[in-house]
Amino acid sequence: MAENSDIKIEVTRPAELSRIVELIAQAKKDEPVPPRLGELIEAVGKNASADELGARAERDAGFAELVREVVKESGITVNGDHNTVVHRSLFTRIKNDWSRKKKTTFVFLFVVISVGGTSLFTLAPDRGTADQAGHEKDVAVSSSPSAGRPDVPPGSSSSLLPPPVPGPLNTQRNISPNIPPGGNPAPPGPGNSVPDQPPPAPVQLGTTVSQVRGLPGTSVNFYGTCYQGCPDRGHRTVNILWDGVHTGEAVPIEADGRFAVRFTVPENASVGEHHLYGQCTDDTGLWSRVTYTVSPPLVVTASPSKLRAGQVLSVRGTNFDGCPDYGDRTVNVTIDALGLTTRAPIRSDGTVAAQFTIPQGTASNDYYVTGQCRDGGQWARGVFTVQP
Repeated sequence: MAENSDIKIEVTRPAELSRIVELIAQAKKDEPVPPRLGELIEAVGKNASADELGARAERDAGFAELVREVVKESGITVNGDHNTVVHRSLFTRIKNDWSRKKKTTFVFLFVVISVGGTSLFTLAPDRGTADQAGHEKDVAVSSSPSAGRPDVPPGSSSSLLPPPVPGPLNTQRNISPNIPPGGNPAPPGPGNSVPDQPPPAPVQLGTTVSQVRGLPGTSVNFYGTCYQGCPDRGHRTVNILWDGVHTGEAVPIEADGRFAVRFTVPENASVGEHHLYGQCTDDTGLWSRVTYTVSPPLVVTASPSKLRAGQVLSVRGTNFDGCPDYGDRTVNVTIDALGLTTRAPIRSDGTVAAQFTIPQGTASNDYYVTGQCRDGGQWARGVFTVQP
């Protein structure tokens, strides 16, 4: 057994170990987890049982310490009377132990009255609602969508920060005012009196991206709002994550709670949906994310594949909706060897189309036709043959 100022931990208690097993099972592959819980998952895997954790903790002091740190990090405490896991605030414990602390309380009140002072206590649960037995209930996490997606072309001299977004996108966590990182409401005092009206609505983190679909290597603007709600433990920054993995970039939080960064989609990103996160550096459990879809590779084909001089060549491109969107939704279609070029618009289904008449006197040979995004420069090419 080990003990600190707030939490009494006995790693062999089934209820506590069962709760840790639940936390391991709830951890998702592409989402960030608390650091100590992540170390525990690496040590035992995703399928460890409570019995296995208890047995290893009894024979391995270092592992037992890691389990204790996971318990402290996750806010788990043990009710020794019933061997169950509960969440209790300091004030709730004082209320439930009133009979044992009665003498101390009378002495405290006597001292306060003697010096002519006043005292005000607020019995409040920790990050949730309490039932009549003093036990805590979980607080539901909410999310709400937004459609704001401002675009800023590369090289623009203006700030990346857009006007405030009407509503947050894919918000993950609520942050209530006057609640410090530990989760206990701040006690009343100067500048923090008990309000006579309902508290303001919780602050919601929000993120948007200038383009929600594109090719590997595409650069997009990634924005965040309401990040003034991040705890301040010395870092007023936001970590940028791709599919739950740190990119190594920490972006400053502006005074109004916004951040902006230019993000480049990894060249090795697979086709399909991915997630781009903005995570509070000083509380990795607070984050918001957007979904970004990596498009299939560009394709250009020529028809007919074999023809003679004077005939018409039809060119078709697909997947060009993956071109970066900086304001020009067209594609350059060229046959460089013949000096032929044209611009084709990108259709709503991502296709482009163009036609060329092969000049008289063109030598018999194989030729390339290229389709290149006007924005971004990505390209693909097809081949055709001019016959005698």
